[in-house]
Amino acid sequence: MMETPGRHAVARLLDVEDPDLLRDRQQQPVTRATDADRVGLGFHSHIETTLSSVNNSEWVVLCLLAHEPAHGFALARLTAPEGPIGRVLPIPRPLVYRALDGLVARGLAEQAGVEPGRGPARRPFRVTPAGAARAAEWLVTPVSRIREIRTEFLVKLALLQWAGTDPRNLLDAQAETLRPIVAHLLGLRESAQGLEQAVAAWRYETAVAALKLAESTAE
Repeated sequence: MMETPGRHAVARLLDVEDPDLLRDRQQQPVTRATDADRVGLGFHSHIETTLSSVNNSEWVVLCLLAHEPAHGFALARLTAPEGPIGRVLPIPRPLVYRALDGLVARGLAEQAGVEPGRGPARRPFRVTPAGAARAAEWLVTPVSRIREIRTEFLVKLALLQWAGTDPRNLLDAQAETLRPIVAHLLGLRESAQGLEQAVAAWRYETAVAALKLAESTAE
């Protein structure tokens, strides 16, 4: 009897994000930088080696802070389901605060004093120079996987629109990245059989739609 592939294997085949795998990554403990990491090149090396583990929630919070300093409550309003960013990628308030902890641990953000006012003290955060540079770079970097179109690419467009920034650089780069992917998937669709053909056809149509979106929006 043929063995049925596991759910995680199917998720990888379809190039889609498995919810359990995503939740596992979000719940991984954050390794904080030590004082030794913050000395000279050691700290920069720490930033480089930890950037690969930055998730979309952290990137979104970093980009919001790069626009202007803010405290966690204000950030959570922006990423709530009814907020300008949350409509594309909702981020629950606990994950916003977890993202802030992760960014501070990586040296990409820092506390910026205490916001005056009644009630509990609110501590705004701001990006560090390294965080500002990384946010600017990430916002114009195209995604390379079809599964990232719905989340990472669209939230980048939402962030650029919210900040009043021209998205043309991102759109042009995304279209250029997608063209060879579309050509490759067309070949797979025509040569594959059975389930593989169905998967290739689904990915091809998704890539074509994303390419049309990037090209038409850039005009």
